[in-house]
Amino acid sequence: MKRMQGISVIEVALALAVVAVLTGVAAPAALSALLAVRYASVRAALGESVLMSNRVSVASGGVAVVCPSDPGGRCRDDADWSSGWLVYADIDEDRRFGAGDVLLRRQPPLPDGLRLVTTDGRRRIVFHPDGSNSGSNVTFSLCSRSGDRVESLVLSNAGRLRIAPGSDEQRSACRGR
Repeated sequence: MKRMQGISVIEVALALAVVAVLTGVAAPAALSALLAVRYASVRAALGESVLMSNRVSVASGGVAVVCPSDPGGRCRDDADWSSGWLVYADIDEDRRFGAGDVLLRRQPPLPDGLRLVTTDGRRRIVFHPDGSNSGSNVTFSLCSRSGDRVESLVLSNAGRLRIAPGSDEQRSACRGR
């Protein structure tokens, strides 16, 4: 009589232990990669919005505005851009999104766990017909809500967006909000 061949309980336990170790090593790397993709996505969306506003204002000879939006599709009057933002041609040049203005883009809310905030002084970015934006440079803080990872996105008055490392002050602000 032939004996039945199969796997033993020890072999199954060993295989499960190997899978558990590999999962423990791979999971943090996968989460880090996912976070990097989310950051890149927000940077790209903000860059596209800035570029669109700049081009529309130059091409039309009018004013284009980028502002943080609320869930109802209106401009917020604070420095938190995490709920998304609006890009619009400000036809009546009153710096408020209204019926006569042309919506160019509505950016949806950021992925869970991410925040995008500016300093309190810059709640709107207004692009003029020469392509510049009024006021001082705008610094966005892109961060995880825990403050573990922070980036600065700096928009110059000439309309150029650059990435810089986040500061300890920005890290603290991300945790506190």
